[in-house]
Amino acid sequence: MTAPTSPGSGSAPSTSTSPAGSAARGLSDATVAAWQAALGAEHAAVFGYGVLGPHLSAAQAAVARIDEAAHRARRDATSAAMAAVGLDPAPSAANYPSPAVASAASASRLALQLEDDAAAAWRYLIAVAAAEHSDPGGPGPAAALRATAVTALSDSAVRGVHWRELLTPRRPTEAFPGI
Repeated sequence: MTAPTSPGSGSAPSTSTSPAGSAARGLSDATVAAWQAALGAEHAAVFGYGVLGPHLSAAQAAVARIDEAAHRARRDATSAAMAAVGLDPAPSAANYPSPAVASAASASRLALQLEDDAAAAWRYLIAVAAAEHSDPGGPGPAAALRATAVTALSDSAVRGVHWRELLTPRRPTEAFPGI
C-alpha cells in the first residue's frame, strides 16, 4: 500500500508492517502512513544538511552540524520506535532532489526549507493521530505518538527561526509552523 504524502514530505513512504497489521498496535493505517512520512522528512533533512556545509560561514556550518545531528537523532529514534511496535521503518532514499546551493543565502534557504518540511510532516502526524480513538481506559498509542510529534514540530520550528533570521531578520518566526 502506498501512503499519501504529507505536506513537504516528497515521495510516498512505505507503510509496510508485520503480518499482524497496524490495527493490532492501536494505530490506523493513516496514522502509520503519516508517521512514515515524518520519518521520510527526517531522512530528507539529514541528507539536505549534508550539502550545505561548503557554502556556509564557519559559525553557520557549526549550527548546520548541530541541526543535522538533531535530525539524525530524531530519525534514529523514530525508526527505533516504529520497529519497537513491529513496523518496518521506511529506509532513506538513495538521493533527494534539492535546489542548487551556490551561496550562503541559498544554503540558508535550503536549511529553512528542510525545517519547514519536517515541521509540516510532524504537524500532519499530529492531525492524523488526533483523529485516532483512544482507549476508554486511558490514552492510547496515538496519544503518545502525538506528544512525540508535538516535540518534533517544536524542535523544527525553533531550528527554523535561526535560518529564517538570516533570511528575513524582521520576521524570524511563524505563527503556525508547519502550515
